[in-house]
Amino acid sequence: MSIFGKLNMNSVNRRAGRTPRSFVITALLAACLGAASNVSAATGSVTVGWDPNGNLHLSGYQLYYGTASGVYKSNVNTGFNLSATIPGLKQGSNYYFAVKCSTSNGFVSAYSGELEARVPVPPAITTQPLAVKAGVGQTVTFSVATSGDAASYQWFNGSLPLSGATASTLKIVTASAGSYSVVAANPGGSVTSRVAALSIVIPPVISKQPQSLAVVATTAAGLSATVTGTAPVFQWYCGGAPLPGATNTTLNWASVSQANAGA
Repeated sequence: MSIFGKLNMNSVNRRAGRTPRSFVITALLAACLGAASNVSAATGSVTVGWDPNGNLHLSGYQLYYGTASGVYKSNVNTGFNLSATIPGLKQGSNYYFAVKCSTSNGFVSAYSGELEARVPVPPAITTQPLAVKAGVGQTVTFSVATSGDAASYQWFNGSLPLSGATASTLKIVTASAGSYSVVAANPGGSVTSRVAALSIVIPPVISKQPQSLAVVATTAAGLSATVTGTAPVFQWYCGGAPLPGATNTTLNWASVSQANAGA
C-alpha cells in the first residue's frame, strides 16, 4: 500500500541574524506485509521520504516516530538519506512521524510537520467456501468470512472473474458445473480462498424397465433395469417391502422358489 502525504517542516537556523527557512517533506508510506494467510506473523513497515534541506552546513536527518501524536519515543539517524524504512510495526496501529535536520556546527531544526500512518491488517480467510451439489436451475450460495481490515471481494469461476460478484456471498442459478473461488483484498494485501466445486446432479431416469418373468422352480433367474443420472443408488422391492442386499442394477436368484414370486 502507498499513502502520499506532506509534512511542513521549519528548519530552525539558530545563527544570529538568520531568518528561519522552511521546506516541505513529502512522505511516501508503504505497508510491507508477510504471508496474508497468517496475520499474526506478518511484519509491518512504514517508509517515509522527504525533500532535501538546502542548508550548506547540513550534516544529516533524524526520523522520529511513536504511537501517539507529538510523542516520539523512537528515532533513527538517516544520515543524508532522504527516506527511511521503519520495520516491525504493529498491524492495526497508528504511527506518527516527524523529521529534524542538523548542521555540522551543532544546530538542530524543530520537528517537521507530523505525518500519521496506520499499518493495515491484511485479510485472512476464517471460513472457506464449501463445495455444493445441486440440480440444474437451482439457486446455490457460496460464502466466505475474513478477519483483518475491511475487505473487498471478487469471485471467480475458474480463472474468470464474475461480473458484479463483489460481496462475501455469491448466489447463482446453476446451469453447469464450475470451480468457484474468491479473492479478498484490503490495503494490507490479498488472499485467495480454496476452490469450491459446484457439481450438477442429474435426477435418475429409468431408461429400461425390468421385465416380468415366468420361470421353472429351482432354475436361475434375474431382473435388471437401466438407469441414467448422477450416481444413482438402487433398492429392489417385492410387494412394497425392500429386499435386503438388493442394491444393484440387477436382481439375481441362483435357484428360484415360490417364495421369490411377487411383484
